[in-house]
Amino acid sequence: MTSYEEQRKERLAESVFEYLGDGITNPRLLLDDLESILNDEVKWSEGELTRRLTALKSFHRSWK
Repeated sequence: MTSYEEQRKERLAESVFEYLGDGITNPRLLLDDLESILNDEVKWSEGELTRRLTALKSFHRSWK
């Protein structure tokens, strides 16, 4: 049985080889897409944080 870490690494390897093996993409596109994915994650996380902070502030106001 493979560990979760090994499975995760295998999935990443499949994605990297897909990018580099199709003849259209290149390492720069791989890095650009990875940066875009991470930026999207940060934006999503910021939105979630804002939503939770708003809920927390509302909760505190209701107890005053």
